Amino acid sequence: MILYIVEHGTRIHKEADRFDIYRGNELIRSFPSSQIESIVVMANASFTPHAINYILKNNIDTVFLSSKGVYRGRLIGYMPKNVELRILQFKLYLDKEFAIEFARKIVFSKVNNCRRLLQRYNWDRKSERIKDCIIKMKSLSAKLEFTDDIEKIRGIEGITANIYFEALSNLFIHKEFKFLGRNRRPPLDPINALLSFLYVLLYQRVESSLYECGLDPYLGFFHTVDYSKPSLALDLMEEFRALIDGLVLRLINKNIFSSEDFWYKEEYLEDGSGKDICSVEAVYLNTEGVKKAVAYFQELLEKGKYISTLGNNISLSQIIREQARIFVRCINKNEMYQPFTQKQ
Repeated sequence: MILYIVEHGTRIHKEADRFDIYRGNELIRSFPSSQIESIVVMANASFTPHAINYILKNNIDTVFLSSKGVYRGRLIGYMPKNVELRILQFKLYLDKEFAIEFARKIVFSKVNNCRRLLQRYNWDRKSERIKDCIIKMKSLSAKLEFTDDIEKIRGIEGITANIYFEALSNLFIHKEFKFLGRNRRPPLDPINALLSFLYVLLYQRVESSLYECGLDPYLGFFHTVDYSKPSLALDLMEEFRALIDGLVLRLINKNIFSSEDFWYKEEYLEDGSGKDICSVEAVYLNTEGVKKAVAYFQELLEKGKYISTLGNNISLSQIIREQARIFVRCINKNEMYQPFTQKQ
């Protein structure tokens, strides 16, 4: 179970066999401490010394984010002691053939999962425009087999993403919210704000699973390895993005979110040198919106069942862990990674 802290002024106590959550002097909720596997803090909150000691002793990954979802840091007891695994990961990073094949598989899986989302939603609508996008995406993904340059693979991924979001824009039917394509940093409309926030939650789940397995989340193969960029976490996150997109489609089209769940702020866009270019109206989830998004993300993680890469019928949370372990076996046994591909 992941515990999310989203309200300012919250205090987390450890009492006996439970975590008690207080706001002021009021006890809000209690959770069995043995069931908490991770804590995500998105507000100004405090922990008692006993709670911190328990978190460190039991290695409960505790992540701190801003209210906008920006990563601040994490509290973790210890890194797994398997140094040999991380040495093998670094050696594999130098294997260009592995990196190219890994990138192919990651992009193919992502495109496949996105196509199936579009096909499922277009089954009743029968939009020729969306059908045309699906055909273009399939044609582009077929080219991956014959592409042995990682920059070209990244190029194919970028083109298919543009086509995909063009198709996705035709599936939103909310009377208030319009989706004209993907934008971020900052998000400029409520749908993009919700997508960005849920992608952050997904990313944190993937990264936590990598830490749990003793992998270095910063040493990836498809995304470029840059300073402070968790490339491997971003790599493995790609195969699950379509599930977040499907969740957002459902939440928006069923009117679960309204304009009251968002707040607006004027922000300045910067160029590469740090100079302001222009001001825009950025959109973010407010506290109530965050609560809703967290609840539905938890539901997606725990309540749905999917066929995993190994053929198990398990929850998404379990699948994310399984994919991290598959990557460990891939390193130890010199096998190629098999990403999660959603079945029809």
